[in-house]
Amino acid sequence: PGFISAIFLSSFFFRVAAGRNIKSLSYVENVVPAALYLWQRPAAARFEIFNYVDKPDVETRVLLAQIYRSLGRRMPSWSIPEPIAVGASWPFDLAAKLTGRNLAISTARIRKMCTQTRFEAEKVRQAGFQPPVPLLEGIERTVGWYLREGRNRRGTAHLPPAVFREFMVDEF
Repeated sequence: PGFISAIFLSSFFFRVAAGRNIKSLSYVENVVPAALYLWQRPAAARFEIFNYVDKPDVETRVLLAQIYRSLGRRMPSWSIPEPIAVGASWPFDLAAKLTGRNLAISTARIRKMCTQTRFEAEKVRQAGFQPPVPLLEGIERTVGWYLREGRNRRGTAHLPPAVFREFMVDEF
């Protein structure tokens, strides 16, 4: 919910570039059903590997428009060119380095927002899995969750159980 939080908490969230770069996303309530479906297939190979992303991929501007719509807000019609946004973010990078704080604006975040991240997961569909929740509906549900309870939570890091960590070290 990084985009959601940034838009919700800021009166000045700006879109960088035209937002035509493609993002592959996965809605959390589709990932577990996909894994269970693939695991329980009679023809499942023991160590078969699958990627999972929901389709269709979306452009960043479509993703942002859905978040704004779900928040009941109007998305700004203008955007800042990427080179200007990157240049304007350098002071924030310096401030973060000097203070040791993780700031909402950074060169890395701006570049990430402008970078295409497209993944294929056709193999999951060929295996017969159909996601129960369409992606844009999943975004709307995520915004709803954020408004109900997510905005009041602090992120926490979860380490896998010690047994699993030992397995990972021994096996890999």
